[in-house]
This record gives sequence, C-alpha cells and structure tokens, in this order.
Amino acid sequence: MTVVAVTGSSGFLGSHLISSLSQDESIDRIIGIDIRTAGQQTPKCTFVQKDVRDPDLVNVFKEEGVDCVAHLAFIVFPIRNMKTMYDIDVEGSRNVLNATAGSNVKKLVFASSSAVYGFHPDNRIPLTEDQPMRPNPENLYGVHKALVETILTKFLLSHPDIKATVFRPCMILGPNMDNFSCQMARKLPRIITVAGQSPTLQFVHEDDVVGALHRAIINDMPGTYNLAGSGTITMDDFCRMFRKKSFPIPFRLLHAVHSVLWKLRFPGVNFNPGWLSIMRYSCIVGGEKLKNAHGLTPAYTTAEALQSYIDAKVPQ
Repeated sequence: MTVVAVTGSSGFLGSHLISSLSQDESIDRIIGIDIRTAGQQTPKCTFVQKDVRDPDLVNVFKEEGVDCVAHLAFIVFPIRNMKTMYDIDVEGSRNVLNATAGSNVKKLVFASSSAVYGFHPDNRIPLTEDQPMRPNPENLYGVHKALVETILTKFLLSHPDIKATVFRPCMILGPNMDNFSCQMARKLPRIITVAGQSPTLQFVHEDDVVGALHRAIINDMPGTYNLAGSGTITMDDFCRMFRKKSFPIPFRLLHAVHSVLWKLRFPGVNFNPGWLSIMRYSCIVGGEKLKNAHGLTPAYTTAEALQSYIDAKVPQ
C-alpha cells in the first residue's frame, strides 16, 4: 500500500498534484493536509485540516500509515508579518521533517525554488545545482526556501533511510497558475520594466511541475534538481507576447514607490519589494541533471508556458 501525504493540499500545486495522484493505480490513498478548507476532493483523498507547525502532525502520519510526504506548504506571496511567514515556511518545514522522522515515512519530496540562487548580475547562465545558494536578502520566499534546503541537508545526514527529492522550479506559469510579473503585465496598460536592464526570463509550465512531483513520488529520485522549460525569452519578447509597450522606471525610484505602496497596503500591490530583483537581473537554470539522471524534460518550453497563460488569462 502506498499512502502519500500532501502538505499545502488546498493550494494550486497541492490540489493539482492530488488530482494527478488520484488517477495513479499505484497510489492507494492520499492525505491532504492544509490549514485552509479542503481543496481537491477525490475518492482516494482524505482531508486533514491542520497547521504544518502543529506538533500533532507526526500522529497524523502514524495513524494514516503515510509512506511518502510531498511538502508543498509555503507562503509564496509575502505577508506583512515576517515572523509568521518565517514560522510557517521554516519552522513548519522543520516540523514536517520531525514528523517524517517520528513515523514510518521513507520518502520526502520538497518543492523548493530557483529563487534560492538569487537574481544577481554575476549569475552564471545556466545555473547548475552545484552553484551556491545566494537568495536576495529582501526576497523572503527565496531566503526561506534556501533555509529549508539547508535544514533538510542536515536532517538527511542523521536519517539516511529517508530518500528525499528537491525540485527547484523557476517561475511557474500556466492556464491556472499566476505570478506577480504576469499579474502586472495583465492588469496595467503598459509593462513596467527597470530602466537600463533587460533580464532574460524563464518559465516552467504548471503541468510539468505537477508531473515531476508525481514522478518523484512513485519513483526513487534522490537529489536536487532544477526544473525549467527549455529556452528563454527577453523582456522585449515578454512585452510583445502581451501586446503591450514597456514603461521603464529607474530601479531606485521603482523600489521606493513600491515600498511605500506596500506599506500603505495599496490595492493590487500583493508582493513586497523583495520580488523586484526579478525585474532587474536574470536567474536562468539548467535542467541537464534531471534529464541525464531520469530522462525527464518539461514538455512545454518557456515561451509555450507563457503563451498558455496568456491564452487563458488575457482577453484576445
């Protein structure tokens, strides 16, 4: 019997992963875990409403006979209470690891992010998994993902019987998945860019991320892997695909204005200034390790992932 627990089960990736796993005959049961109300419901899925920080999580894993944990619970769009964000992201992840060690779980799949590399002017292209993690200090999402990866590495040294797979997807896009850069491009009359900067962009399709997570659950794929659609696009390509012109703003001015709007809780400003680094520098990852080790290559290119989003979200 294979029983999979999915943390963050009510989120987009969690609910779609549950839908995918539910169609797999090798999966007997799925335990969806989230502090929010139940997301995707299938005959195979049992929902447990619980905070990932709850010490009782280990008893859920024991009582349900969980074999594998897909840990997806994380705050993507920053909240203004940084302590709470840290508690959920980092301490919640630490609690998931402790619950894994205290039960019969033998496999862990963690959705990290390419944001752990950071968006820097001296980034190698492409970045490989052996490059150091250098998240931008203001980008708490990347900082917390890097911290969890560090905690996980130490955890595995003392728990060699647990197999762990870590995926570092670049920005995820698709008909049902959004991110702040595309939200701005979709809602504003012109696309805001950083004056004098033209970062190269990279996306991965939502289906390819769910497919990779699914594959790591049913197969042994220990290790850390980048995950990105092939190819890249320029900022000019991005604007052209949205059929809009750019509106360049000096970075210091953009950062200052956005910081004020964020502090004032201005409507529509749902990400903190830490994400603005994406608009300034490139973070392009290579997927050769995943391809060579497991023959896994995303089906959608970067341009196709973006186009699928535009086709679904942008009125023609």
